[in-house]
Amino acid sequence: MKLNDYIQIGINTTGSGAELSRRLDMLYNNFCDAKAEKRGLPSHACVKLAEIINADPLEVIAASEMVTEKKPERQALWRRVLEHRHAAAMTFCFALVTGFLTSEETSLFITSSLQAEKIHSFYIMSN
Repeated sequence: MKLNDYIQIGINTTGSGAELSRRLDMLYNNFCDAKAEKRGLPSHACVKLAEIINADPLEVIAASEMVTEKKPERQALWRRVLEHRHAAAMTFCFALVTGFLTSEETSLFITSSLQAEKIHSFYIMSN
């Protein structure tokens, strides 16, 4: 997700941008610039936002860093952080869902999920 997405969830959770900026201990103008992705959020605000919306703080920090980072190698680093977190979440979802489904339902779920995520290879090992 992008920084704006996390901020929008925070606005929906708190009721307004002004309230969210107050909770993040930020000036409203700076908050609006972050929402428009003209600047990132300070680290403390990323962590507070993550707490408010029940997100992983590292994901919010990475999304914020992606807004401000100019060097391609550092952008790639933050992109890998986001992709790694996403892959870990998907693995957890697969494990959770496959525990409740029959093998046929599991195959259908994985096939449809892989097509939606455009993942090209996935292996299931069974005992």
